[in-house]
Amino acid sequence: MATETNITKGIQKYLKTVEGWWGIKVWGSVMTQAGVPDIVGCYRGVFVGFEVKTPVGKVSKIQEHCHTLIQKANGWVFVVHNKGEVADALNMIDEGLAPA
Repeated sequence: MATETNITKGIQKYLKTVEGWWGIKVWGSVMTQAGVPDIVGCYRGVFVGFEVKTPVGKVSKIQEHCHTLIQKANGWVFVVHNKGEVADALNMIDEGLAPA
């Protein structure tokens, strides 16, 4: 099974090819706010967060709370397991569909 690190690297590589995307990998540390998505950025003027998980990974309560705060600020946040789900998420933004 792929590790979260390997999945994240694949997603970052994919995002570098996406026109209209700018973003960064957020490294968790004592200096970082808990719960922030693994990758944050801007896609065509929209704030986007990607929480990367393995197929068996679970979102923590603090991550859920941070995701709620992002959504309340009209940002978009997605829990993704591969670059295909990232592509689907960006298509949702292009189509103006709210995330589930």
